[in-house]
Amino acid sequence: MHFRRCLWTLLGATHVVLVICGACYSLPARSKGPLAQLVRWYACMSGANSHYGFYAPEVGEQYRARFMLHDENGFAWRDTFDESNSPEARLRLGGSAGSAFANGEAEKSPARRERLIKSWAAAMFTRHPSAVSLTVVVEAHDIPTMAEYRTGLRPSWNPVYQARVQRDSSDQERSRPCLPR
Repeated sequence: MHFRRCLWTLLGATHVVLVICGACYSLPARSKGPLAQLVRWYACMSGANSHYGFYAPEVGEQYRARFMLHDENGFAWRDTFDESNSPEARLRLGGSAGSAFANGEAEKSPARRERLIKSWAAAMFTRHPSAVSLTVVVEAHDIPTMAEYRTGLRPSWNPVYQARVQRDSSDQERSRPCLPR
């Protein structure tokens, strides 16, 4: 029993050391020996090679898309994709907004941005058949630094993109959005 406890303690300590090395970017990267390959394989399989970058100041902003819908009588209401019960779906939606609008991506790839907006609009027009137009607002969640927080600044959602989309009146059954040119 004593040997077994010592073995598990040694393996646990080795894992903690590998996690610390992974967080410090000091795992063997170029060594070709069998021990280095085994360490890299174990670190990759166990997650010990994670750099824990979510604590770093370089973490990007979180994005979300919100929609203001309008019917032909002028009635307006809001909707989002956030009501999904699946955290994975919410992450994917936020990721798609972030990849299209973060760091000036909207200006770099307007065709990609337009396809994404049309896709979102088609989903909203399908969800709300009475809507004839919608406004898409993409917002970034700005988190202040600790110094800014101490001075009273708080996290906020700031708009980074806005577009109005009209439903194609010739084809309302299929909910094809028509972006203004």
